[in-house]
This record gives sequence, structure tokens and C-alpha cells, in this order.
Amino acid sequence: MTTGSSKDASGLVFTPITVEPFVEGELGAHVVAAIDALRAGGSEPDVGPFGTTVVGDSRQVGALVAGAIEAAFSNGATGMTIVVHPAREVST
Repeated sequence: MTTGSSKDASGLVFTPITVEPFVEGELGAHVVAAIDALRAGGSEPDVGPFGTTVVGDSRQVGALVAGAIEAAFSNGATGMTIVVHPAREVST
């Protein structure tokens, strides 16, 4: 494990999230619950056809993702894929 300064630990991150089961063209209760949890935490997630993305401070995103995990599994999710990238490495 690599550690950095406390400033590095709270850098900006880009985090795509996919909630399973995935049903094309439909947001199930498990997906809506995860999105609602992200919004309740103060995020404005980008909801796309194959997943939801949040961008923010790593500590904030960590807390947001924890809430989304709890909400999704409490509403029938069977799995989640969560990827975290430093925002500077992601081109838009």
C-alpha cells in the first residue's frame, strides 16, 4: 500500500458506480436508492444509461459511496462495481 500526504489523500476523485442487477432501460428500486443516497449526501451525481458517476473530494466521495452501498443492498442490489480514479487522470 502506498501512502501520501494528507493533502493527497483528500484529492479530487472521479467515481463511476454500477448497481446490479442491471436492467437495460430501467432504474430498479436498488439503483434509485443508491442515487437518492448520493443526492442526500450533497452530491449531484451524473446518472447515465450504464451507471452513475460522482466527482468530489476523496473523503466526501468515500462517505457518499458508503451511503449508496447501504441503500442499494437494502433495496435488492445483488452487487456493485465502484471504481475510483484521481480526477486529474480522467479526460472529459
